[in-house]
Amino acid sequence: MNTEQEVISRAKEQIAAGDYTAAEQTLQQSISEQTPGIETYNCLMELYYHVEMYPKVIEVFKEASQKFPDLDLKSYFMIADYLSQANAVKEAELILLLAKQNYSENLPHVLDKLLQLYMHRDTPILVTFNFIKTNYNTLILPTELCIEIIQRLAAAKHSKELEEFFFFAFNTSMGDIHRKKTLLKEYIGLFTDPELILQFIDKLSNIGLPLEPAIYFTTSTYLQSIGHTTKAKEVIKLGITNTPESEVLFNEVLEQLADS
Repeated sequence: MNTEQEVISRAKEQIAAGDYTAAEQTLQQSISEQTPGIETYNCLMELYYHVEMYPKVIEVFKEASQKFPDLDLKSYFMIADYLSQANAVKEAELILLLAKQNYSENLPHVLDKLLQLYMHRDTPILVTFNFIKTNYNTLILPTELCIEIIQRLAAAKHSKELEEFFFFAFNTSMGDIHRKKTLLKEYIGLFTDPELILQFIDKLSNIGLPLEPAIYFTTSTYLQSIGHTTKAKEVIKLGITNTPESEVLFNEVLEQLADS
């Protein structure tokens, strides 16, 4: 009986010669007739990966994970990375979902890996958004990733999801309060629902430092530009309440709005 290393060496020679069917038979025979280690399964997965039989990679990996329950998390991530690099995103997702099931104690790491996968260019942004919405209590989102999601939601014209995600990211990520204010001024024009904008500004006024008068002015101007003068006035009144030191300027804007 051949040793595992001898079987693997013969299979690799067959792969190098382009005889993939023979290599598959060599490895499968070893699995069925012997008690091979994880290296045999790895070799078989490499074969299926090489010939782009990605569902077979999943099949072999599942079998290996059952026979080797102590298979470390890095192995799951490695296979998922290989599949993702080959644009086999669905197959990579299945591997990571299996890791999520088997490694609940490492859930934050698995979720972070899933998020990286869902940021893949071929993954619809709503899939990414819904994943974040479901797991927001566990995820930590870097500022630049938040901005990318905001831009992709805006480009896809998902205004409701954009507003919801922006508020979530504002509360949990996106840097310090000054960075958040800058981003708010930059992206407020992407929002479309005037009632939500007003609620959003109201909530943001109570987070950290008070919002600068410029943010109220910018928001009011935007609401007026899309035909919502009443909401524009409400934003200015909110500014008077939260930053009374600028009341004179706010009143001037209210007078202008009254004349429009």
